[in-house]
Amino acid sequence: MSRKRIFGRLALCAAALLLVAVVLAFFTIRSPWFYRQVRARIVNTVEDATGGRVEIATFSFDWTHLRAQVDGFTLHGTEAAADPPLFHADSVALGIKIVSILKRDVDIRYLEVNSPRIRLIIGADGRTNLPEPKVRAKNPRPPVETLLKLAIGRFALQNGIFEIVSRGQTPFEARGGNLQVAFRYDAKGPRYPIDLSVQPLDLHWAAYTPLPLGVTLAATLERNRIGLQSLAISSGTSRVDLSGAIENFDAPRASLNYSASITVAEATKVLRIPELQRGAMQVSGALAWNGAQAFSLTGKVHGSGLDYSDATIRLRGFQAVGSLAAGPRGVDLNGLQLSGKYVTDLSQAQVDARIAGVSLRGPVLTLRDVTLSTFGGTFHGEARVLNLDNYSISGEIAGFEARPVVAMYSGPRLPWDARVSGSVNVAGSFKRAVELRASAELSLAPALEGARVHGQLNPAYEAAGRTLSLGHSSLSLPSSRVEFSGAIRPGPGGQLRVRLETRDLDDLLPALGATAAALPAKLTGTAFFDGTVTGSLDSPQIAGHVRVTGAEYKDQKFDAF
Repeated sequence: MSRKRIFGRLALCAAALLLVAVVLAFFTIRSPWFYRQVRARIVNTVEDATGGRVEIATFSFDWTHLRAQVDGFTLHGTEAAADPPLFHADSVALGIKIVSILKRDVDIRYLEVNSPRIRLIIGADGRTNLPEPKVRAKNPRPPVETLLKLAIGRFALQNGIFEIVSRGQTPFEARGGNLQVAFRYDAKGPRYPIDLSVQPLDLHWAAYTPLPLGVTLAATLERNRIGLQSLAISSGTSRVDLSGAIENFDAPRASLNYSASITVAEATKVLRIPELQRGAMQVSGALAWNGAQAFSLTGKVHGSGLDYSDATIRLRGFQAVGSLAAGPRGVDLNGLQLSGKYVTDLSQAQVDARIAGVSLRGPVLTLRDVTLSTFGGTFHGEARVLNLDNYSISGEIAGFEARPVVAMYSGPRLPWDARVSGSVNVAGSFKRAVELRASAELSLAPALEGARVHGQLNPAYEAAGRTLSLGHSSLSLPSSRVEFSGAIRPGPGGQLRVRLETRDLDDLLPALGATAAALPAKLTGTAFFDGTVTGSLDSPQIAGHVRVTGAEYKDQKFDAF
């Protein structure tokens, strides 16, 4: 027989044997014996890796879809036999992708855990019910051994509960993808080095639902300590980095260093403050934790390009620098410096502010020793915010220039200027504009250059009643004098008394958004008005006596009317 025919027959026999092996494998993996063997292998592997005791109610494998499922998976730790277990899940399912049969290399396409429950016991000495991996004397393990190394395409944990005995339960759910986990055991500690990365992670913890996150962790779990070499949490362009240690699980102590770079547009989706629109915040410092009543957080705060806008105010391009301190009493931001632009549709103004301290005590936010420089003058006072809604501001302004203030809201240029000083009080709600109340006692003095201007204004405004009161106010301008008394508001009883004498309507009209040039008649003498203003601010009703000693209308001159 030729060598060629011998090799041909050997190849035919090998193919037949392979076919028989495939048929046997097909029936084997569908047999009860196979399921028992796999079930036992799962139990032994998990028990060796964790040191705990494993129970499995049922195991099934769908070979057509390469899906394995364990129902009633339980891991007992060192807790008493009568206690609930360390971990239980109603079901654990995973999808497998075979990369190489010869190298026994497989990937996990997905992992689904239904109703996981983690029950952690922390004793008075800091010991927990976490077991230690089994070590066989006949075949001792190396000093550091990899217990688990996984790459999972996607995963989902649904309807979970995390419980620390005597400290309550917290519901959680988690979904994510691209999970890489390396879980090792170091017998010298003993301790468990852990490396983990996942992107993205959608975590629901209690009632808190943040944005999808990216997480990278390098940590070491010891008997009574967690060493945090690095923890990076990112979302979009925002990132938080932590390092340090957590010790004594029974009465936890933590010492951590942190740094955070937060994009405002991303943070507002979580904080639900849509008025904060743009910018970035950087915070870095240290955290020391010795219990809920003994912790401290310190750091530096820097903000850039911050934009805020609501129905009444627009701030653009603000910078912020300050020192942060937090503890059981609350949160303090000291030495805060701010600078940016106050913007309207017509103009903008530079604003620089120094705030000695911002304090948060429960629902009360207090700003003390506020010094604000803008419009050529200053404001010095205090502010208070309750429940991030109701606010109040009180203080003194000094030397505000009237011309640039009017230019923020009126196109025509004011022909005169003045320095405005006095007390200001404002209160209202960020959420309900109808609650706005404002009052002031202001005096006007001549500006450094220009005509002499004097006056006393006592305005008060209430949005709820749409009421503007001027009390007893007077104003002496270069060519005019006006006196006010009373208030204008809808309904009976509202009446503002006005007495006016002017030789130039441009003294007054630019403040109202108009000019004398836009009027059909020109004043060449003096105009007098003595009357009242009633009705509403949107639709005022003016009545009274008018006397003019000189005017011109369509090239016709009038001496008086």
